[in-house]
Amino acid sequence: MPETSQTNIGDTTAVTGTIWDKITPTANSWEGTIIPYIFRIKLDDNINYTNPRTGENHVWLNTNGAKHLESYLNINDSTTSFFTIPVNAQILLEDANLAINEYMRYKLENSPKGKEESAVEFNKWEVHINLDDGMLFHLEQKK
Repeated sequence: MPETSQTNIGDTTAVTGTIWDKITPTANSWEGTIIPYIFRIKLDDNINYTNPRTGENHVWLNTNGAKHLESYLNINDSTTSFFTIPVNAQILLEDANLAINEYMRYKLENSPKGKEESAVEFNKWEVHINLDDGMLFHLEQKK
């Protein structure tokens, strides 16, 4: 088991044993959340994908891809408190990460070039990633 410690998002010097170890923020966080506007998320090691822009095994989430994450954690929701935002964000991102990895496995086996005509649903998430540039531009939880 890896050694764990508390860390700031994007701190590459510490291991948390959580989803935050896979996330590298490239912009500030959405207001009222700890989820960045834009970030990279590392894929599972058993997924054979190299992002053409960076040469690493990850995809980028742009603001369009991450906007639904922010809306699920909106601090103005009467059931959400300032203290539960980090836990809710971690749970949400862990769940989304499972769908992203399932999508990548599917995508690499079925249509390795270009982007899909439409989003594909995995684990109650709609996911849409362009493999040509490594950009996840749609990620929405479905009920």
